[in-house]
Amino acid sequence: MDSSRFDSLTRSLTTSRRGTLGALLGGALEVLVAGRFGEPALADCKKVNQKCDHSSDCCDGAKCQGDKCKCKGGHTNCDGKCFKLDSEEKHCGACDIACAASEACCSGVCADLTDDDDNCGVCGVACAAGETCCNAGCTDLENDRNNCGACGTRCELLATCEEGRCKGNLEPLCLDPALTLCGTECVDLQGDRQHCGACDRACEPGTRCCDGACVDVSSNEDHCGACGQACAAGRLCCDGLCTEVESNRNDCGRCGRVCDNTSICTEGTCLSCPPGRIACGNVCCFP
Repeated sequence: MDSSRFDSLTRSLTTSRRGTLGALLGGALEVLVAGRFGEPALADCKKVNQKCDHSSDCCDGAKCQGDKCKCKGGHTNCDGKCFKLDSEEKHCGACDIACAASEACCSGVCADLTDDDDNCGVCGVACAAGETCCNAGCTDLENDRNNCGACGTRCELLATCEEGRCKGNLEPLCLDPALTLCGTECVDLQGDRQHCGACDRACEPGTRCCDGACVDVSSNEDHCGACGQACAAGRLCCDGLCTEVESNRNDCGRCGRVCDNTSICTEGTCLSCPPGRIACGNVCCFP
């Protein structure tokens, strides 16, 4: 082999090795960057009526149909996302109804599975005639020693439960130490509307017993819509929903203050649109 051909071959190999090395270094750099900063964030899912290419683009409960996201069968559009109102705890029976933390959504109704005779332990499991749901199980209060006459009313050792009364028992006891005996019934004073905070202290209609106090969940920021459901800072509880009143035309600055159709809500104040314009959502536009 002559010297010119040898020099050409050497340059070719060197260039090829440099290209390969560059590619390897580039790939390694991509791996390091991905490991350091993570993969790019996935785009938010597409809401109802937003354009889509595939059903996977749409939020859960929706599918891509006619280039737009639509709710699947059995689902309802709640602010752009699709939910099954018969089983969704945060949207039970209607978009704006949320079940309490201790409740489940059964056929569109919030139910406490621990004491609901129609949904005892599991949605749809009803107790038989003459039975009562106690602590998520159906029982006969007429002869159950642990639930004698009322859920949680326990007969003492060696005593029997007959016709809902403890025989040979000096004093009925509550099986659960967290419950309090009110008459012959063991109740949770923290959440029982008829015995809220103390025996026989009943809450007024339209209120709930939350942490031992009767509260109006339609307007209470600490218990908005349900016990324990607190609103974030800067939001008010309006009709049981945590509402951002700084820019809400239906609750502008305070609950119930509605801006007219020629005004928008800005920093909690209704401001009139320029002459000849109307409010479109919370922006001014030409009619």
